Amino acid sequence: MAIVLRYVKNESIIERFIGMVHVRDTTALSFKAAIDNVFSTHGLSISRLRGQGYDGAINMQGEFNGLKTLILKENEFAFFGHCFVHQLQLALVAVAKNHNQISTFFLFVTNVVNVVGASCKRRDMLREKQIVKVIEGLNNGKLSSGQGLNQSTSLIRPGDTRWGSHYVLEMTNKLSKALQRKDQDIVNAMSLVKVCKQRLQMTREDGWDSLLEEGSSFCERHGIDVPNMDDKFFAQGRRRRNMEEMTNLHYYRVELFYSVIDMQLQELNSRFSEASSELLLCMSCLCPDDSFLAFDKQKIIRFAEYYPKEFSTVKLRELDSQLTNYIINVCSTSSFEGLKGIFTLAKKMVEAKKDKVYLLVYLLVTLALILLVATATVERTFSVMNIVKNELCNRMGDQFMNDSLVVYVEREIFRSIDNEAIIQRVQKMKSRGGQMIHKVLGLEMEYDCFPMAQNSTVISACIEGKKPSSRFSLLGPKKLYPGSMPRGSHRKKRGSSRRLKEMLEIPPTGRNLGKEMRRGPSDWRGARPQERKGSDPFLGQ
Repeated sequence: MAIVLRYVKNESIIERFIGMVHVRDTTALSFKAAIDNVFSTHGLSISRLRGQGYDGAINMQGEFNGLKTLILKENEFAFFGHCFVHQLQLALVAVAKNHNQISTFFLFVTNVVNVVGASCKRRDMLREKQIVKVIEGLNNGKLSSGQGLNQSTSLIRPGDTRWGSHYVLEMTNKLSKALQRKDQDIVNAMSLVKVCKQRLQMTREDGWDSLLEEGSSFCERHGIDVPNMDDKFFAQGRRRRNMEEMTNLHYYRVELFYSVIDMQLQELNSRFSEASSELLLCMSCLCPDDSFLAFDKQKIIRFAEYYPKEFSTVKLRELDSQLTNYIINVCSTSSFEGLKGIFTLAKKMVEAKKDKVYLLVYLLVTLALILLVATATVERTFSVMNIVKNELCNRMGDQFMNDSLVVYVEREIFRSIDNEAIIQRVQKMKSRGGQMIHKVLGLEMEYDCFPMAQNSTVISACIEGKKPSSRFSLLGPKKLYPGSMPRGSHRKKRGSSRRLKEMLEIPPTGRNLGKEMRRGPSDWRGARPQERKGSDPFLGQ
């Protein structure tokens, strides 16, 4: 189970991945216990939660025994929000499954993916043909070149739980990408859904001619026969005796075009109702669109009453006075004109230092931004697991995998940390036989794999004639010199150890002496250990 925290810092919406937790089963009680354990480890409290969001699984949003209900029993102000992108995907899947022609289309797509993907030769043939088409498109000016464009990819298999897999529905695909942004607020998300439904309705009324022209052009480019729309339609695999007579135009326009759009609008209206909750209606009054047209002081005060811990009776009275001054101030200020969404309002209030003047109003804006829109960050974390836990690292433990995921997902934070701070932190974790250093003979050493530095003692000793301790190691758990490297370890780390020994001018010993004498420094060749004692920095004087 992946856990992500969403909060507001200054004017920015931030989502941080704090850990991946292993659960024995998928019951709500197990999830709740895992969340309590993570919160106690990081010094967090569920009483400070003001929102929670999951997918549509019954163990998550069950009304009686779901995780949502268990958290609400402990904290009634942690309001639940169903992931918008997941609801959109469910709406698309409903259309793809309930409409016979659309269901058949996606079945053919799956069969094509299976046939092509099962053979390396077929995949190579497909890539070669695609490369030829890309080159022709670039030469004709139909395709544009740039970073990240025209990349070689594999065929995408549609899936019920894979967001964007039904990208053939273009309008909803754009909506899905917009909802997955981290800085998206719930009020703006509802407005985006409303715009999508309006576009679908406009397409139903005026979009058939442009769609028919685009489809005919596509068929001509790829050598596909275009049926005459005035001819009689004959369905394949059906008896023509009892079939209703219709033209091709009626079939493609009414039975397919109108039918699919009507089903899609019906699903979107049922899952994204404008009157879904009083909380969203009251929150929408903070939206600054159209010069704060939706502003309603009584509904905003009602929105504040949902959070009695933040707004007591005295603060509600103070909020009433602040809202009156706030709306007069922002409507008369030119910098607040043309704002779109609550996120831009919060950013502009911080820039104009209005968050210090209207503290309670800005607190309401912050609470509105905290409410979850989509669980895209969580889904991306599960995708990262395929990168971190791959075929070469398939036996890593839960804690090691969790640490690696945190470093990879939040790499922007870890890039800003100095290597010296990491070295000092590891050095203080436990007592060690030597002092870890960052510079060896004036050469900078960077540790590319931080978890490896935790599991092995990396020591560089005998700098400036200092004598090391009796037991030490270089990139290994056992002592290296005097003596030889552990059996098997020299095969994996021979190159890196030899380069580090040459930097320290450490003479080779043991079973690798013969090999090192042929490629080591000239003063080591043919010398016995007794003759090299004076020049040995480890044995000293």
